[in-house]
Amino acid sequence: GSVLHTADGGKTWTPQDSGKVFELFGVSFVDANKGYIVGSNGTLIETDSGGKTWNTVSDPSDEGSGRVKRIQFDPSIVWKGALGFYDLHFSTPQHGWGIGEVGKILHTSDAGATWIGQDPEDMRVSFNNLYGVYFYDDKVGWVVGAGGAVINTVDGGQTWAVQQAGPDELKAACAVSPQTAWIAGDQGSIYKTIDGGNTWNQQVTPTDKRLNGICFINEKEGWVVGDNGIILNTTDGGVTWLA
Repeated sequence: GSVLHTADGGKTWTPQDSGKVFELFGVSFVDANKGYIVGSNGTLIETDSGGKTWNTVSDPSDEGSGRVKRIQFDPSIVWKGALGFYDLHFSTPQHGWGIGEVGKILHTSDAGATWIGQDPEDMRVSFNNLYGVYFYDDKVGWVVGAGGAVINTVDGGQTWAVQQAGPDELKAACAVSPQTAWIAGDQGSIYKTIDGGNTWNQQVTPTDKRLNGICFINEKEGWVVGDNGIILNTTDGGVTWLA
């Protein structure tokens, strides 16, 4: 349940008390004070004080019965409420997505006041663990996961389309436009699309380590991080990656 906070751009980090004993995997803030963290055993917690205090949204004792009023799934997949999360991303102050075990996807359109389950409705991903999520805006986004799973939506998750990149387990995604995005994962794999995911082209990297996070600040410059502390940087959109 470890949480660290910085107010000086990362020069110093201060522990915060999450009140949780479960593993925490994803964090996203909608402003300087309001944010959410997700983790194992369906953990979803929130703060309105920049992390000085954290409060529980989920209830581990619910065990997927659907009693948590702020978290709702269709009756056919209500059991997913008890499953763990692996990642979380807010693309706007109102719209956020949490993803996790066995195809779990939750969406909020009211800054986290309520969370509604979404279903890819495709057997190739609906029962896969999902590890990474990134939305460019409130409509266009990608989710990636086990078995090379890649799904894309252009309507905020009302519908999802399966895309094909490669066989590698995928851990993270990032987009700089509705058309241009990158995904990363096992064996040093990075894939890029410039057509909204219709095609994904693998990029050459100087590592075979698992890559767990990726971030681009524009169409040229970006970073990936991975196992054993590896950090790679590109200044040409991924044509070359350097450690």
